[in-house]
Amino acid sequence: MMRNYMRFLVFVLSLHSFSIGAQSSTYIDDSGVMRWSINDKELCVFGTNYAVPFAYWDLRAPLIGDNHKKAIDEDVYHMARLGLDGFRIHVMEAFISDEYGNLIENQHLDLFDYLLYKLKQRGIKMYITPMYLNTSIDGSFANKYGFNIGCLSDRKAFPAQENYLMQFVSHVNPYTGTSYKDDVDIIAFEIVNEPRHWEKPELIIDYANTMYDAVKSIGCDKPLLYNMTTCVDFIDDVLKTKVNGGSFQWYPTGLTSNHVQKGNFLPNVDKYLVPFDDKLKASKRPKFVYEFSPSDTNGAYMYPAMARSFREAGFQFAAHFSYDPLHAAHTNIEYKTHFLNLAYTPKKAIGMMIASEAFHQIGLYESFGRFPENNTFKDFRLSYEDDLAILNSEEKLYYSTSNAVNPKNIEALKHVAGTGNSQIIKYEGTGAYFLDRLENGVWRFEVMPDAFWVKDPFFVPYTDGESAVVLSKNHDVKIMLPDLGNAFSIEGINKENVLKVVAQDNSFMIHPGVYILKAKDVDFNLKNTRKIGNIQLNEFHIPNRKIKQDYLLHDPVFNVSKGEPITLSAKIISEEQPENVEVIVLSRGKGETFSMRKIDTYSYAVTLPDKYTNAPQVIRYHISYRLGNTYRSFPSGKNEPYLLSRTIYSDDTSLDDSESYQIKVIDNQYPIVLFDASSDWEAITHMDRKSSVKLIPSKIPNKTNIILSFPERNKHGKDVAFRYFCKNNMLSRAKDLDLKTKIVVHGKSHFQETLDVKIQLILKDGSAYSGTLGIDQKMDDYAISLHDFKPDEYILLPRPYPKFQAKYFETTSQEVFKLSDVEAIQIVFSEVGNMGEKRKNPSLELGWITME
Repeated sequence: MMRNYMRFLVFVLSLHSFSIGAQSSTYIDDSGVMRWSINDKELCVFGTNYAVPFAYWDLRAPLIGDNHKKAIDEDVYHMARLGLDGFRIHVMEAFISDEYGNLIENQHLDLFDYLLYKLKQRGIKMYITPMYLNTSIDGSFANKYGFNIGCLSDRKAFPAQENYLMQFVSHVNPYTGTSYKDDVDIIAFEIVNEPRHWEKPELIIDYANTMYDAVKSIGCDKPLLYNMTTCVDFIDDVLKTKVNGGSFQWYPTGLTSNHVQKGNFLPNVDKYLVPFDDKLKASKRPKFVYEFSPSDTNGAYMYPAMARSFREAGFQFAAHFSYDPLHAAHTNIEYKTHFLNLAYTPKKAIGMMIASEAFHQIGLYESFGRFPENNTFKDFRLSYEDDLAILNSEEKLYYSTSNAVNPKNIEALKHVAGTGNSQIIKYEGTGAYFLDRLENGVWRFEVMPDAFWVKDPFFVPYTDGESAVVLSKNHDVKIMLPDLGNAFSIEGINKENVLKVVAQDNSFMIHPGVYILKAKDVDFNLKNTRKIGNIQLNEFHIPNRKIKQDYLLHDPVFNVSKGEPITLSAKIISEEQPENVEVIVLSRGKGETFSMRKIDTYSYAVTLPDKYTNAPQVIRYHISYRLGNTYRSFPSGKNEPYLLSRTIYSDDTSLDDSESYQIKVIDNQYPIVLFDASSDWEAITHMDRKSSVKLIPSKIPNKTNIILSFPERNKHGKDVAFRYFCKNNMLSRAKDLDLKTKIVVHGKSHFQETLDVKIQLILKDGSAYSGTLGIDQKMDDYAISLHDFKPDEYILLPRPYPKFQAKYFETTSQEVFKLSDVEAIQIVFSEVGNMGEKRKNPSLELGWITME
């Protein structure tokens, strides 16, 4: 009775609201394009998901602190700073409703209302999915009926969801005084997050229409969309429902690889395919992207490429998943397979800023051809090799990393954003910065702290750890803008920033903060100009935490060719300035030290003498430095007495009780190891989360093998593929590449027949060359000549979500390729036998792959 009364009350109140309610801010025209009601222009919105009021509440809340509203203020500022104008969230309804679907006024709902209010203040438009149906909380209707599948497959679960949707969209936000259904900045609703209809697909039409009618019954005129990626197998039924549009996702590099994916992934985002697009167009339904991310990657260039492909496919809204809250981002605890935050991922954040510009500039269904031609479009250029995304227009110069690109029109420039060095700014720090012209000769300059990834952020995160850190340090900066001259004044304007200096020859010392740069003799009153766009001039937010420890970032060189110079480099990430940075090379009875020269604030390097590379040998070494009265040595990372202060005897083989770094100086004739199962197995790229890499003992002492396999229900077709980024294994053997003539695979088939295995070499330009060899049941070496490799299409790994994206990419390269351009090796075999029968759990045992 109470449930029915609440529904009746909501209905009565909604009639009153409907009679005086505002018209929806958006509508869908006769061709299926969503437009703004106020001016009939095409809706075009680009932004991010963000979930502080809900996601991982028990884990993340202690990191953010007691003032969640302050955290929201800071994060929304950074979204606005990046030029994002869209927001999407799947509301975790279990936090704010009971088993009958009644809305509960609590901290989560209050924070959500506050978040929407702050987004409105920035002019950010909202696309909301009211139901997540996947959170286990006692007393919720999702928990009662069995989460997503249960709620969609049991008609008894429908009334609670109807009740909830009616109350949710009618809810009046106390911070705005407006209900969600009448809020002009909420542009559309998506009924439910990722509906799973496969248990009872016959209920799709009934379910979607029932929820649609519930929302419309209380006077909501906003378009209602439905997820079409999880319903692709039942798309004809979805298109028979009343829903107004389709919601899509894109994870072109899969999910949860547990390591940073390396390589050129521009072919993976060359094009977004909608196999039923003709049906969508015929039904006059627009398309939104509710979630996207180049998961487990660190390349800024991916975001603008995805924005380009979205517009080519006809999407009007796209929201990245998900923006990490500032005070929890150092752990990447929220969604470990994604990582985006202005402070901790500055290059990626600038990539998102450029992507937003691209999304807004590209016309609906506008195409720029296929990869690699589409790496340049309008005022944008993307480069995998330089990890560069750049926007170079009349008024804007945005770039993700250092570059030497000449501004299109330096006199007309109004906005600059980036990291590293450019023709406009020379800067040693690693954080992002922003230059915005307020008027001629006056600029706002915002500088973020230095950022470093100290661990792989895509491995298993934990709240007490830190995958990334930021440091606020002083750096020299040189700014070359014509209207500023070379002796402009600099004044700090954010809280507690009292810097007031004059540039000398365009240069000055900077600390993270916000500054006004003013040309000599220019009259400017800060009080008369308090805002630029949707941000306050003195706004500035950075993490308030100290790093837990200092870090040494060093990529050891495991193998090097005889006669090849050995240069060792490292970054020391510390609040203090280290001293006595040196490499200690170990040999019997003594240790030889080599001071590392300082390259910049954090970087050090040294080249070892020729005696260490003129003959095959094993070099064992530590990197050591002093902080105050304490020495630290690596790889142990221990605070301990200086290594060479110990008493060393002639038969000592090590200077401490930890392992040292080791380099093998190898004769030129030795094989180049492209892959070694013992050391490289964790970095293999799978087809998806269901493929298997099993580690097993080898008969060879101190070695292990792996078994590559795929479950019987392979949804990706007959071919099974695995990939390994082998470039780092080849760099120090580059001079020996011309001596190699064949690829050798040490492995065996787990079938009673010879297994045809395709070996693919993937180059940095995104092309591939293939050769095939037969592997039988004997663990042995199997060889194929490099002359037998030919241009070939290859499976794009890891497999994307949604699953209907392109499986293969066809190379356009010539017959001849350079081994020095090889970056990855891909192994492909079939689940179909030689007689056409389907193999059960196809698998290949592998020990190593070499070039000989």
